[in-house]
Amino acid sequence: MKNLRSLVLSGVLVVGLGLPGMGAEKHAEGADREFAEQPDKHSNVDGSRKHWPKPPLVDFVHVDLDVTMPDLSVAAVKISQQLVVKGIKEETETIELDGPSPKWAKMTKIEAKGRRMIFVHRNEKMSIDVMPALKRGEELTLTFEFDLKLGGKPGVGLIYVPGDAKATPAIAPMVYSQGQSEWNHLWFFCHDFPNERMTSAVTMRVPRGVTTVSNGTLEEVEEPAGEGLMVWKWNQEQPHAAYLISLAMGKFERIEMASAKGVGTDGKDVPVDVYVEPGKGAIARQRFADTGAMIEFFAKQFDEPYPFDKYSQTTVRAFSWGGMENSSATTLTDLAVASDVPTDPTLISHELAHQWLGNLVTCRTWEHVWLNEGWATYAESLWSAEAARREGENAQAAYLEGLLKYRGGLVEAYAKDEGSREPMASAVYAAPDDVFEKSDDPYAKGAWVLHMLRERLGDEAFWRGTREYVNRWKFREVETGDFRRSMEEASGETLERFFDDWVYRFGMPRIVVRVEPVMEQVGGEDGHHFKVRVEQTNPDGSPRALRVPLELVGKGGRRDVMVTMEGAVWEEVVTTDFAVERGEVDPEATVLATWDVDGSKIPLCDTCGAWNRSQNESTKKEATPTITPEP
Repeated sequence: MKNLRSLVLSGVLVVGLGLPGMGAEKHAEGADREFAEQPDKHSNVDGSRKHWPKPPLVDFVHVDLDVTMPDLSVAAVKISQQLVVKGIKEETETIELDGPSPKWAKMTKIEAKGRRMIFVHRNEKMSIDVMPALKRGEELTLTFEFDLKLGGKPGVGLIYVPGDAKATPAIAPMVYSQGQSEWNHLWFFCHDFPNERMTSAVTMRVPRGVTTVSNGTLEEVEEPAGEGLMVWKWNQEQPHAAYLISLAMGKFERIEMASAKGVGTDGKDVPVDVYVEPGKGAIARQRFADTGAMIEFFAKQFDEPYPFDKYSQTTVRAFSWGGMENSSATTLTDLAVASDVPTDPTLISHELAHQWLGNLVTCRTWEHVWLNEGWATYAESLWSAEAARREGENAQAAYLEGLLKYRGGLVEAYAKDEGSREPMASAVYAAPDDVFEKSDDPYAKGAWVLHMLRERLGDEAFWRGTREYVNRWKFREVETGDFRRSMEEASGETLERFFDDWVYRFGMPRIVVRVEPVMEQVGGEDGHHFKVRVEQTNPDGSPRALRVPLELVGKGGRRDVMVTMEGAVWEEVVTTDFAVERGEVDPEATVLATWDVDGSKIPLCDTCGAWNRSQNESTKKEATPTITPEP
């Protein structure tokens, strides 16, 4: 094999032997041949199955992407990529990469600097044998050059949105990326799984008048003589997962917003800007005005400086989601600046919070994506409370409003009983994107798990554990157990049962509460006696460990009862020195459950106090659009 010097193209297989300095024309030989596409891992043809973490085989150190698009009216780009990897075994002979299919990528050069190589390029995979083998700690630079047609898989990868020159005003084409869950390999070669991270640099060569956005710092914009293109050079020095690498190209107006003061690394200010299509600047200034304040708030809340060099938000057309939290460069739907769609601050706070929980600290596998999405969703409620406090309004009511709406959405999803019944944290799915859309929603249920944990542990222990978790795992990947251990260390509690009940089990309990007077004297005690019966049922038939607060109220006073149960039924006689007239179950909304209180002899309501406060005491806002936060 090592003596082969020619490129062989056969059927669906591209096999090549590359040597240092081999000319591009050799690699291009026969490249116009059409290849038959085979089903890939992202298809649902095999149904749900358990997905194990994908081994990276090498340490991915850095990727440098040079993207040339001389004409935005043509859905094609030329990409030159350098990928730096480092050996992590005594010897590594084969490097496995995810990458664009030969059907869409016309390869012109593949090189392993300083080594001979044999590569196999099939479907969305590239396997490279290097000779001699890569030693532990030794770095290797892989070079790929290819012409890429856009639009192979609509809505993911590198997305092309055509313009309309006949519109008034004219609408320009745009290009942007969408990498989550495992789609960035559709436009560059990488380890497309969240258990590995690397630094990145993105250079874009585009016509004059086109604006670009990417991760990190804009280091230079130049116009080399003779090229006729502007060259934008972006660089991110902080490592991140491949799915978070981003670019956008189009006719954008850049709006410079108020920076976040003193909360960047080394106490620096964090620059904040927004990129929108021309004519949207005024509404963008209004909609995104609080971004700097949000950054300052989350940096304080997590006790961790904002981790990147700047924060950009770019609104794009035809985006399949509400937003995507690419490191330092969030992409948002253009509905965020639509004049006929009300402001949705939760979308902005959600994607921003991901910069800490999701990007700085990243789920190791999609099984644990609730650590990303649950935290970002919970952060919406945190910011809602803070915004209300700043306006002199009821912060607790604003905090609970979103959580109660999320509970309603979960109840509705469970009632429909559609799709997967896998629990929130499960490695069983058909395709990676499915983990974001199941009934046991990692967004809403994840936020509720955090809310319930905070209620159980108290603010001091909850935030101490959270801050230690962020500090310990920053720029690393995590699983649910890592978060649990941080909370146990902070609180002194054992939380295995809590996490098993709420993270690793599907659904929520249905709790029936009945309170009725007991006419006869109980135990020789004077007063009023009431039998309280609480019964729970769960989708899997096994009871959860629950703490259900119950408030009994009458003209003569109030009695708080904490129902602590591990079995299916809890029953006890409660004595009061006043006549109970009514009661409220879980008055502060601390338990994720559906409630049945209608059959009680004493009138009961569930979380009605919390719900009424959220509706009546917080400032009424415009109805927000239905926007899925992000994948």
